[in-house]
Amino acid sequence: MRLALYASVGAAVLSASVALYVVFRDDHGAERPGLLPVASAASVDRETTTAAPTEPDVGGPAADTALSDAPGASLAWPDLEIEELPPTGAAPPELGQSVGSPRDGALLSPTQLSNGRDYVIRNESTVWGTRNTVEHLAKAIETMRSQHPAVHRVVVGDISTRRGGPLPGHTSHQSGRDVDVGLVMRGRAEDAPAEFVEATRDNLDRRATYDLIEALAATRDDPTGVELIVLDYNLQRLLRRAAAARGVPEETLEALFQFPHGPESRHGLVRHMPAHRDHIHVRFRCPEDDRYCREPLIGFAGMEAAEPTDHGPD
Repeated sequence: MRLALYASVGAAVLSASVALYVVFRDDHGAERPGLLPVASAASVDRETTTAAPTEPDVGGPAADTALSDAPGASLAWPDLEIEELPPTGAAPPELGQSVGSPRDGALLSPTQLSNGRDYVIRNESTVWGTRNTVEHLAKAIETMRSQHPAVHRVVVGDISTRRGGPLPGHTSHQSGRDVDVGLVMRGRAEDAPAEFVEATRDNLDRRATYDLIEALAATRDDPTGVELIVLDYNLQRLLRRAAAARGVPEETLEALFQFPHGPESRHGLVRHMPAHRDHIHVRFRCPEDDRYCREPLIGFAGMEAAEPTDHGPD
């Protein structure tokens, strides 16, 4: 009981402290630089599906109306007092500030993913993130496409809205460090999908999808590199076996995939969650010494593994 009480008090203190940074706009909708908001209200954690509440992402499409266009104070923290920046321990302004956690956060000075030759943006109003997130993502996709020039452009789904905060269809994606990325399908480059396509053993380009994941995983030694990739457990099986057949070292595959250790295992960079058969969910870590960026309190990087919904492809 005492430990539970301490944990509850600690969580409440942390929830109040992570609400230190959001974008505050003037009456004309422009960002006001150099402002530090201090929250006086608890943050909102919306969930629009029946998926497990500890998922990092439920994979649903974003709403047509961007939250970044909402007027007034922060959606996560509606009552704000403004103080001058820069505070001690914040990220440099040019990098953008991820505030709070992916499930309870906001964005300051974000970077928008611009249109590129290697990917298709599903919704331009929801591809705002920290600069490191955007740069790591674009570079990884470019690396994969340079290895596989005949494959279609990759579909990029949601990162965050311009100001962060709750995003319809997700329980995370609030602080500019989560990205949804479509899988690579077999077919001609000109047949690029505009939406995520559910993978099967027949339509998944296993080599190109593996190389995309490997390119993302290559950032993990960077202080702001990837810390978690979420993909259906049965698709992990397909990718790992295909990579092994082409000679990828066993130690590389063992470090990368949760499979074959079970969907509840905390092994590997790539973990299982339901509703991730048509895309991967990628989370990048907080910069070192950034006191305003937080990881979720629940489970590994804010998620707990769950059983797959079906046996899926062999």
